[in-house]
Amino acid sequence: MAKVEGTKKYYEITESGKAFIGLPNVDKTSAAINDFISLAKYIIDNWDTISEGDKGRIREVIKDLIKAANIQC
Repeated sequence: MAKVEGTKKYYEITESGKAFIGLPNVDKTSAAINDFISLAKYIIDNWDTISEGDKGRIREVIKDLIKAANIQC
């Protein structure tokens, strides 16, 4: 079981189950990075339409990324 929320139970297919039904084995980290890049590009393209509150939230995440990547600015 993947998770339980109240009376709802969520299940996920195991890797062997995915192989059995022919689903590709996807590296979750690579998939997350690809999603992040796509979302970042979308945010960049739409920066002028984003609220100031959301821009502040994005700036905080960028600060965390810079710190995690040990980038000196």
